[in-house]
Amino acid sequence: MTEPDSPPASAFEFSQLHADVIDRLKLDLLIVLVNRLGGKVDIPVPEVDGAGKYVFGMQLTVKEITGNKITDATVGGVFHFEVRKKQ
Repeated sequence: MTEPDSPPASAFEFSQLHADVIDRLKLDLLIVLVNRLGGKVDIPVPEVDGAGKYVFGMQLTVKEITGNKITDATVGGVFHFEVRKKQ
């Protein structure tokens, strides 16, 4: 993934940039999770329909942040995922 040439000029641009990065990661993360479960997962439709009762949290911990640049994120970064029932 490449970094933008210049920082976002507005909060909206930053939000859009953030959304674009997450969208690009979704498929990669789904592939990794399915691979961790053996490479194939069958999920009944009612289970997917019931997912609205839960919230999904994701956090990326990186090895080092220098100024506004993330260093070694691909080497030392770790994604953390959590699913909880809505309160």
